[in-house]
Amino acid sequence: MDDNEYHDSSSARRFQMRRLLDEVTAVYPQAKTLLDVGAGTGLLVSEAEKRGLHAEGVEPSRWGVDTAAKVNGVKLLCGTLQENASQLGKYDIVMLVDVVEHTTDPLGMIEEGVSRLSPGGVVVIVTPDIGSMTARIMKRWWWHHRVAHVCFFNQKSMRRVLQKLGVKMVSDRYAGWRLPVSYLCDRMRVYLPLPIISGLLTRMANSKRVAQFSVNINLRDSRTFIGKK
Repeated sequence: MDDNEYHDSSSARRFQMRRLLDEVTAVYPQAKTLLDVGAGTGLLVSEAEKRGLHAEGVEPSRWGVDTAAKVNGVKLLCGTLQENASQLGKYDIVMLVDVVEHTTDPLGMIEEGVSRLSPGGVVVIVTPDIGSMTARIMKRWWWHHRVAHVCFFNQKSMRRVLQKLGVKMVSDRYAGWRLPVSYLCDRMRVYLPLPIISGLLTRMANSKRVAQFSVNINLRDSRTFIGKK
């Protein structure tokens, strides 16, 4: 899978990675090791290394692994978490950020991720909340209903999964992002298809000047779960 839009918004997305690291290290300040599952182009691994953590990542996309190495100077293991199990150890922090909704075996992925935690380790899961008010109102037009998203959790089902795996919930909040304005304009064209508005959004999405700006956004339809083993 190639995702050039994700790559183009890297500088803004790093902000989200730093914020997640702030949260998880506040829960476990003694943490020394981190595993990022579905590491994309290595942004989270890169930011973790800057903080002195020994960080590793697994990513099934060959494009993502190559981009991580060439652009971000990060070496990732190519493949799924289960496929790379023999090469992985135990970690103080395991991150599953915007990844469980992409797999046909989310329970297996979460269970394998939790099994990689050292005693007292912390797992972080960020995923769309299909039980959110936004999802219920938007129904089939909800932006998280996309080809790449093949399964969903709500707040109750995710809490149940983590409880059964022996994980105590530490934090459960709505997730936010920092995204380029040009990226948002491109996405808004789907919901505002009027020719005049669509044309304006297209020009803004392609504008280098607009691309310099990014904004914080929280639509209250994704959640960040932080649990401790």
